[in-house]
Amino acid sequence: LDKVHTADGYNKTIITINDQFPGPTIEVLEGAEVVVTVINNLLKEDTSIHWHGVHMRQHPWMDGVPFVTQCPIPTKQSFQYRFIADPPGTHWYHSHLRMQRADGLFGALIIHRSLPSAPYYVMTFNDWFRHHSTDIELSNPFNIVRKGYGDTFYSYSTRSK
Repeated sequence: LDKVHTADGYNKTIITINDQFPGPTIEVLEGAEVVVTVINNLLKEDTSIHWHGVHMRQHPWMDGVPFVTQCPIPTKQSFQYRFIADPPGTHWYHSHLRMQRADGLFGALIIHRSLPSAPYYVMTFNDWFRHHSTDIELSNPFNIVRKGYGDTFYSYSTRSK
């Protein structure tokens, strides 16, 4: 989405999931098979989805860590994640590629032990960089923590738009 206004008045382009920010909350019962098809509609970026906090004992290749448990999902391609919902609790899913999470590619994943007996609300918080993640290049990762201080955490690329 273009022209999203941050709380401090800046315009920002964000990544949405099914035209939603944050992405839709996924709610399942413990032990259920979760099947999610991700279609990468990003214009120039690969992506992946990591299921944060979910144990992947039976399906370690579904963890969503690019170049470790799977190849990234190329632009205009899809990938189907299948795994068992475990353990119960409030988790989240997010892109594990570059800084796409910071641009909005995340959502809540709630694994219930049993059906909820009372209404509840899910609150999700996020900090924004003022620039899109593709305009930011991380500095040398070895410099991030040297005696507790890094040279710079990030710098803006010199690419023209």
